[in-house]
Amino acid sequence: MAWAAGGVGVMVGLSDAAMQEAAVVWAESTCTDQGLAVKVTDAQTVEQVAALLATTAEETRASKSA
Repeated sequence: MAWAAGGVGVMVGLSDAAMQEAAVVWAESTCTDQGLAVKVTDAQTVEQVAALLATTAEETRASKSA
C-alpha cells in the first residue's frame, strides 16, 4: 500500500479482504494514537452517528439526482 500525504493509503490492486484488513488496522491504529476507543458502545452516540450518516446519504442522493 502506498501512503499519500496525511497518512491516507492508496489501496490499488488489493483484494476486498486485504482492503478490509488494512482499513481495520488503520482504524485501530488511529484510535489508539488518539486515545480513543476502537468501538463505540454509548447508545446515544451510535444514534447520533447513524442520523448523521443517514442525512449525508440523503444529501448525496439528492445532489446526484439534481
